[in-house]
Amino acid sequence: MGEETITVDGEQISLTTSETRYCSNCEEDVGSFMDSTCPGCGREDSVRVISEDYTERGKFLYYGTGTIEDMAEALEKRAKFLRVMKENGWERRGVAGDDYSRLTKTKEGL
Repeated sequence: MGEETITVDGEQISLTTSETRYCSNCEEDVGSFMDSTCPGCGREDSVRVISEDYTERGKFLYYGTGTIEDMAEALEKRAKFLRVMKENGWERRGVAGDDYSRLTKTKEGL
């Protein structure tokens, strides 16, 4: 698990991220395994982080809103947040199947 802080309209927002880790020797997806030895091939110092992932959820977007204007403001605020994420090297991968959307910062953006 990692953390990144972004600033949107002067407000600092902390994101909790998860790492996608692979073995550079056997290309096994190591998951959240935190050691430097690959559990698949046993090679030492072959595990590397290839991306940071953040899960964006739409489920609670309107929580606490009481009017249509409140809803519109919540959408505008989230749109600014997502645009700042994009400016900071995050990109959308795949297609959302429900309220979960995975944003990824690849090693080029790390």
